[in-house]
Amino acid sequence: MSSVSTVTAYNVVAKTLHWLIGLAILGMLALGWIMTDMPNTDPAKFSLFQLHKSIGVSILLLALVRIGWRLTHAAPALPATAKPWEIKLAHGTHYLLYALMIIMPITGWVVISTSTFKLRTLLFNIVPWPAIPYLGDLENKKEIHDLFGDAHGIIAYVIAAFVALHAAAALKHHFINRDDILLRMAPRFLHGLLKRLNGTAIALLLSIGLLLPGPAHAASHPWAVDYKHSGITFTGTQSGEKFDGDFKKFTANIDFDPNHPENGYITTLVDITSATAGSKERDTYLPQFEWFNAAEFPQAKFTAANIKSTGNDCFLAPGTLSIKGISHAVDLPFCLRVVDGITYAKGQVDLSRSDYNIGINQWDDDEMVKKAVKVTINIAATPR
Repeated sequence: MSSVSTVTAYNVVAKTLHWLIGLAILGMLALGWIMTDMPNTDPAKFSLFQLHKSIGVSILLLALVRIGWRLTHAAPALPATAKPWEIKLAHGTHYLLYALMIIMPITGWVVISTSTFKLRTLLFNIVPWPAIPYLGDLENKKEIHDLFGDAHGIIAYVIAAFVALHAAAALKHHFINRDDILLRMAPRFLHGLLKRLNGTAIALLLSIGLLLPGPAHAASHPWAVDYKHSGITFTGTQSGEKFDGDFKKFTANIDFDPNHPENGYITTLVDITSATAGSKERDTYLPQFEWFNAAEFPQAKFTAANIKSTGNDCFLAPGTLSIKGISHAVDLPFCLRVVDGITYAKGQVDLSRSDYNIGINQWDDDEMVKKAVKVTINIAATPR
């Protein structure tokens, strides 16, 4: 890639590739800013992460084409007035940018390929993109996943710094050195405007650059719940005999990566009016004022964050359970198993109905209906 050349400007292919890659990188920075500020419960966050992956692969492919084109087509020589250190810095920056544009998406590809969840990647929801073969079967894939995940985040900031340096150098050459460096890569329709701009535009352009969002390094792992094979059940005791009940309707918004449980988030809304308890008599009482008071409190809610690993694919989700307008801290232990690409989560928690004023007045007698209730959660889901 010698700088000695009789070419005076970049051709249309080089310009097109340059600006496509540049805009794609800026788009990734913008996506990072947007996704970082979005809560994990926002369903749009998953779509943005899918777009993030699509743009990342696009940058990889465009960068490979750009390098191939650069190796076979001479670039314009740097101005004769350029100092030796400027020439070395320009070449070094370009080489590093090329390398980072290859390394960055590859680290993301490794992260996806070593994820516990077998997430299918569809570029722009159309073209399937495979995982890297064999990485998902390695015994130390979690360590690889974490290492490359950290590298992915660090490299993103490095790329942002190099892009800023690259842009600053181009602006310096145009507004201070008054040479044609910027014009040689700029689209022809912008030449007239750039020539008319004076030094006062520097502050405006730099201000815009400072406002560009930083890259995101968080990952999103939303689950698509299979409600047909999921359920929330409970076991109580009446007159010394156990009975089982369940809630026919509920929604669960789950964002969870077993490799990084501390970033997980769970929100579950339970339709109280769908409760059944194994007999017509109990089913009649459940929605009434003394029990769930479903007319005034039709939903129960459980939220959890800062999930902790307890080993052997088991976890503890510290959360808050709200029933009948009463909230208490509840720690939900659960374990995972994966069968044929489906993740099954099972958790159990012991509750006291009296904590939530369930079964009051004449039903408050523990001998008639035990206050202790065991709740079981079974979730079948496919990480999206």
